[in-house]
Amino acid sequence: MAIRLNDLIQNPETTPFSKLKYLKRRPEDEVTQFFNRLFLLSVTGKETGDWSILDKFLEEEGDRISSQVAPPIGFE
Repeated sequence: MAIRLNDLIQNPETTPFSKLKYLKRRPEDEVTQFFNRLFLLSVTGKETGDWSILDKFLEEEGDRISSQVAPPIGFE
């Protein structure tokens, strides 16, 4: 059974994934690249036992993706 793209980008209600909900607003090729990179980094983390590169990837990508679709909030 194939996984549908929309099923992958549903937002779990957890803080680490809160910014990734914006993936559904990005082009399909960008979403595919994101999941390919996520998969490769997950394999590397499992093989090495070092998950820090995956943590960094998720943090940086979450910031990048959310900044492209959500206007920054500013207060005066």
